[in-house]
Amino acid sequence: MAELPPLISYPVDYEYKVIGRAEQDFERFVRELVAQALSQAIHDEQVEVKPSSGGKFASVRVRVRLENEEQRVAVYTALSNQPRIVFYL
Repeated sequence: MAELPPLISYPVDYEYKVIGRAEQDFERFVRELVAQALSQAIHDEQVEVKPSSGGKFASVRVRVRLENEEQRVAVYTALSNQPRIVFYL
């Protein structure tokens, strides 16, 4: 079976949403994972943090410019299997 090409046209502005326990450094942790995967700095205006209604969890949204599918996959790979991350999109 042939692999289908992604439905995303590059370059593209892309947003990752990462949910984890609302610990003090969770935003920095997510920002560093994305920055390392893309080999680029993540600036304050690219990040938005929202606590859950009960305050136990936090959602970190990171907006980046992706040049290709390999970059998109690299970030998802960096986010996977991280015990501090509960869910990511």
